Amino acid sequence: MRKLLAVFALMLCTVFLQAQTSYQVIPLPDSTKFATLARMSAWTSQSFMVRLGADTTNGTRSTGTVIGGLETNLLGGQNYEFEFNVPFQANTSTSTGLALYVTVAGAGVISYDCLIPAAADGVSAMYSGWGTASADTVMAQTVQATSAVYMAKVFGYVFNATAGPLRLWFKGFNIAGTITVKQFAWGRIRQF
Repeated sequence: MRKLLAVFALMLCTVFLQAQTSYQVIPLPDSTKFATLARMSAWTSQSFMVRLGADTTNGTRSTGTVIGGLETNLLGGQNYEFEFNVPFQANTSTSTGLALYVTVAGAGVISYDCLIPAAADGVSAMYSGWGTASADTVMAQTVQATSAVYMAKVFGYVFNATAGPLRLWFKGFNIAGTITVKQFAWGRIRQF
C-alpha cells in the first residue's frame, strides 16, 4: 500500500511538473525519484531541456567541436542559468583529456564551472575549473582509462546582452587521440 501511495504521489508530481515546465520529465529509477523531483522543482516554467541524439567525435586540440544538440538561442537582455551533463570517452590514449567551453553572443556577464574526470577515484579524480568569458576553455589533461565512459558537468550563469546562441564546445587536450561525447548528453537552461 505504501509503495502504491508513493507511485501515485510521484504521478501527481510528474503531472504538476509537466504542466509547469516546457521539457519532458524523464522517468528515473525508484531509488532516485524523490530526491531528483525535489531538485527539479527549482527549474520552473521558463526552463527547457536539450539533448544530444548521436555520438560526436573530435580529434584535434586546436579546433573545438560544438555539441550540436545542446545549443539553443537566447534572448538579448535576459538572465539565464545553465547546466550540462556530458558523457565522454577518450578513444585511443589516456593522455587525451577533455576540454570544454561555452560560447554566447554578446555576453554582458558569463561565469561557469566545469567538473571533468581526469584520474583514478580519489582526491585528484576530478579536474575543476571555471570560465569567466565566452570561449574560456577548461581542460583536464588525462583520463584513467580509454574504455570507460566518464561524466563531465558544466554549470553557470549568463546575462546575454544581445540575442544569439548558447553553445557548449569540446576538444581533446592532446592530439594523441580523439574524444567522443556520447549520445544523450543533456542540459537544462532556465531564464530568470
